[in-house]
Amino acid sequence: MNIMRENDMYKTLRCPVDGGMLDPTQLRYDQVTDGKLVCRDCGKSYPVASGAPDFVSNLDNQKATAKSFGYEWKLSVKHGIEDENLLFGVPRNEALEAFLNSTQFNENDVAGKKVLDAGCGNGYMASQLAKLGAEVYAIDIHDYLPSIAERYSDIDNLVFSKADIFDLPFAGGTFDVVYSYGVLHHTPNPAGAFDKLARLVKKDGKLSIYVYYSEVSRTNPFRVSKKIYDFLGLNHISNKGLLFLCYFLSLPMYILHGFYRVLRPFFPGTPEGWAEYGRGRKMLFRSMVMKWFDALSPRYASTHKRSEVTGWFERNGFTDIFSPDGIGNYIICGTRKGGNNGSC
Repeated sequence: MNIMRENDMYKTLRCPVDGGMLDPTQLRYDQVTDGKLVCRDCGKSYPVASGAPDFVSNLDNQKATAKSFGYEWKLSVKHGIEDENLLFGVPRNEALEAFLNSTQFNENDVAGKKVLDAGCGNGYMASQLAKLGAEVYAIDIHDYLPSIAERYSDIDNLVFSKADIFDLPFAGGTFDVVYSYGVLHHTPNPAGAFDKLARLVKKDGKLSIYVYYSEVSRTNPFRVSKKIYDFLGLNHISNKGLLFLCYFLSLPMYILHGFYRVLRPFFPGTPEGWAEYGRGRKMLFRSMVMKWFDALSPRYASTHKRSEVTGWFERNGFTDIFSPDGIGNYIICGTRKGGNNGSC
C-alpha cells in the first residue's frame, strides 16, 4: 500500500503553523518509506515514518503522557500483554458498537464519511471504521505511532499522523465525524482540547467523546487509586517499574473483583445487564494489569461532571446532545448546527 500513490488523503493535511498545504518530498511512490512533507507557504518540513507524518515539534508538559502511552501501546500491540480481542477487558467490537450507537449511525452510514480519530491509541477503532468505508485520519502523540501505522499499512483509506491535539494539522470544518475516546482527560486542558476538536466538525457533522465522569469516579477504584498514587509522589516511577507495581496490585484486585461479581447481583437495585458492562464484567488477569497501568501512568487524569461536558458542546454550537444506553452511556455525542463558527 502507498497512500501517496493510491489516493489523495494527504491533501487534507495542513501545516499546523500557518495552515498551508503540504507537498511530499523524498518519498518513493512504489512503497511507503521515510521522507517528509513540506509546507508550501512557510517551508517548514515534517518527517514521515512508515507513512505517518510527525507534526509534533514541542510537547512541553505532555512529554510524559506521550512516553507513557507509547510504552502502553507497545506492551499491548507488540508484546501482546492483553488478549488481542480485548481492550482493558472489553471486547474490541463493543467500542465500535458504542460509536455507532452514540452517533446514531448504522454500519452503512459510515461509508464515505471523513472521520478524525483524535487519540487513536493502538489504531483498532480507526481501522474498523476504515474497513466500513470511511476516510479515516488517526492522530496521537505517542512515539509508537509509526509501528501502529505500519501494522495497518494495507488499509488505503486510513492515514496516521503524530500530532498534538492542541496543534492539529487540519483546516476548520474538515470532518463529518470527530471522535475522541478516553483522551481529553489526559490533557492539561480538557475543555480547551475539546474546543480544538469542535472547530474541525462540518455543519451537521458529529462530535463524540468519552471522558472520566465525576459522578462515577468517586467509587471507581482505579480513579481513587490514581489520586492516592499522585499524592504519594509515586508518579515519578519509571514505566517498567510501574508495570511491575501493576502486576502486584492486580493480584488482590483480581481476587476481590471475583468476589464482587459473585455477590453484587444479590444486592437490591442491581441494574439489569450489570454483568455485561463495566464493573460486572469478567476480567482476565492480563486485562487487570493493563487497566492498572492505564489508570496510574498518565500525568493527567481529570474527572468532569456530565453537565460540564454538555456545556462544552453547547458553547461550541452543538445540539442533539446524546448518550446511548449500555457501554455507550459513557460517550456523549452532539451535532453541529449552523456550520463552523471558527471561534476556536
